[in-house]
Amino acid sequence: MTRILDLLAGALGDGQLDSIAGQIGARPDQVRSALGAGLAALLGGLQQQVGRPGGAQALERAVERDHDGSLLDGLGGLLGGAGPNTGVGGLLEMAGSMLGAAPGPGSARSTDGAGILGHILGSRRGAVEQGMAQAGGLDLGQASKLLMLIAPLVMAALGKARSGGGTGGLGDLIGREADSMGRAGGGGGGLLGSLLDQDDDGSIADDLAKLAGKNILGGLFR
Repeated sequence: MTRILDLLAGALGDGQLDSIAGQIGARPDQVRSALGAGLAALLGGLQQQVGRPGGAQALERAVERDHDGSLLDGLGGLLGGAGPNTGVGGLLEMAGSMLGAAPGPGSARSTDGAGILGHILGSRRGAVEQGMAQAGGLDLGQASKLLMLIAPLVMAALGKARSGGGTGGLGDLIGREADSMGRAGGGGGGLLGSLLDQDDDGSIADDLAKLAGKNILGGLFR
């Protein structure tokens, strides 16, 4: 199967991270650093989810139903264009929840950032935002917007990877990806998921910030 990070790197290349940075009022290097912490947390949350009884099957159903990967196609036009329905503001208008607004009754589940984060992170969302803020030198509002944006993109990447075939299911794909990021951060295979098992939210934030500082993205977004 195609790697999740490879798909995200392809969709967010060619200056798209720079565009996001400008639109949330941050520097590109801040967004890149915060992105490492955010992706680590999301992959750790997914790793936990597929490890629960029935979790892998539930995720497979959700991806098949709501996340076909098409969100990644044409993302550059949405983020980088100049029309009224482009840029982060345009995504907000189109999706209703892409960058922080509460999802309305007609919001598409594929772009419902708040709903996705609730399923993946639950009560740990605030700590993850703190970790992203620490990693990138962002304020909490900027970190929240960035996390809200990348959550649907991660699910879209899962959908695209799933449709690409290969051996194993989404559980195997997430496990390999999380293992790779965990090793880059100096830990073993269960590192990312174990972070979210901790009781102290502040320590999660600190550990995520430290992980991001170890270049766990392997230079994909540089």
